[in-house]
This record gives sequence, structure tokens and C-alpha cells, in this order.
Amino acid sequence: MTNAATALADLLATWNVEANMTAETTRGHSEVDPRDFWREQARAVELAHRVDSILRGMEAAGQQTKMFDASVVSWYEAVFTYTAPWKTLNSGGRRIVESARLENLQGLGLLLDQVGGIEISADERKSLMTVLEEAKLLVATDRSLSLESRRYIWSLIVEAQATLDEIDTFGDDPPRSILLELGGAMSLQADIAEGSGDVPTASRWRATRDQLVAGLAGGLGGQLALRAADGAQKAIESGLS
Repeated sequence: MTNAATALADLLATWNVEANMTAETTRGHSEVDPRDFWREQARAVELAHRVDSILRGMEAAGQQTKMFDASVVSWYEAVFTYTAPWKTLNSGGRRIVESARLENLQGLGLLLDQVGGIEISADERKSLMTVLEEAKLLVATDRSLSLESRRYIWSLIVEAQATLDEIDTFGDDPPRSILLELGGAMSLQADIAEGSGDVPTASRWRATRDQLVAGLAGGLGGQLALRAADGAQKAIESGLS
């Protein structure tokens, strides 16, 4: 299963505007069924959001994310064709995202792939399932949650539970990305609750998130750091040089 970072990088790489063309023409906005265009656009936005959440989850798990943080805005801008005039002819062509930023995104995808095959023990799985039930209770009781956020976090929890149940069939890779994304979503919701003055609820979100990433640390986080140091990090740095 292709991770969100690799999927987004592959998509953005096809959006560069060639010479004497417009961004609109490159994206096929006027040549395809409008519904197909907007479906692809919705997919790109979803991928960017998932990548952002995964980075938040990695950060919450104690992983180094500074090498990616400066690129996140560029990825969002690329998704919305922010830097390429939509209907203006580009005589010399234009990249939808700078090469270094795209390579940074590809590097993140490589880093996520480098931890494939990590094993989550039965005890770790049981612990994570308990934390996910606690997260469900938080979703049900946090009044600062918007309906959209409530559905988003709830869907991540349900998906995480399903993938943990299916580890024996599909392996450990699906839960890894989903749990990292969920950890990032919890961090964001904690900030929102705190911003609205509900410090106790913010503390509960952070405590639940910390329990989640503690479960990741045993099966994922520690090995993430080790494998990154063993090769993926070099690939990322070479992409930015």
C-alpha cells in the first residue's frame, strides 16, 4: 500500500506546467469531465492533510521532523496550484512545487517505507486497542469538536482498530501510518480545546495521544529512528542538497 507522502509526490510530479501552457490546461480542467477533475483535487487535498497529520504524529512520538516542516506549506500551495497562475500562459514552463520541496516529500515517503515490516506484539496491540477506546470516549464528550473534526477523528479511530485487527492478514504497515495520523489529529484537537479555554479537555487529548505514541514507541517509534539513521536519512539529505 503506497503511503500518503509517496502518493502525493507522485501526483504533484505530474502537475508541472510545460512551456506555452497554462496550469488549467496541464491539469486538464477544460478537457475532462469536471467531476473527475474535482475528484482528483479532493484526493490531493486529502493526501496533503494526511501527510501533515502524519508529521504531527511523528513529532508527538518524539521523531525529528524539522527537515520536513519548512516544506509543508509548499506542499499545500502545490495542491491548490497557488504559485502557478491558473489561466496565464507560461512561456518557459513552471514547476508546481520546487524540486527540493518535491524531493523532500519523496524523502518522507522513503522514510515511511523504510520502517515497513515492523512487528506489533500482541501486548502492544491490546494496549493500543485500549487507548483507541479511550479516544472514542473523548470524541463523544469533547464539545469543542466541530462535526467535521468529530467525523474525521472517529473515522481514523475506527480505521486504526480495523487495521490492528487485520495485522495477521495485511501486516503492520497500515496501522503505522494511520496511528501516526491519529496522533497528529489528537495534537491538533488538544490545541483547539486549549485555545477555547477548555484546558482539562486539552490535557485529556494530550494524555491519550501520549499513551498512543507510547504504544507506537515499542513497535514503531524506536525502530523508525533506527532505520532512518540506517539509510533513509541519507536519501532525504541528498534530495535537499
